[in-house]
Amino acid sequence: MDELAQHFKNLENDETLKKIDEAYNRGWNDAMNNPEIKKALERMKPKKVIREVKTDIFGEYIKNRCPTCRKLIYGKYVCEHKGCGQALDWS
Repeated sequence: MDELAQHFKNLENDETLKKIDEAYNRGWNDAMNNPEIKKALERMKPKKVIREVKTDIFGEYIKNRCPTCRKLIYGKYVCEHKGCGQALDWS
């Protein structure tokens, strides 16, 4: 076994690295169970824009709304309203 292969074999058996890995995984799992982090991750997934067709005395027009906060949006890829930040899918 060459020196580099032995070095990596030693790393696999290193208790400190195992503890670091376990702490990282535990932290990741704790983070994924945090409702605020889940909410933020959900808002990173683009959702279809809600298109409302309206009619007035001048004819038809379209209002685009954020699927999360329902506020009007204007051609952006992320809702810019305070506290929202939903990624938007215009397709």
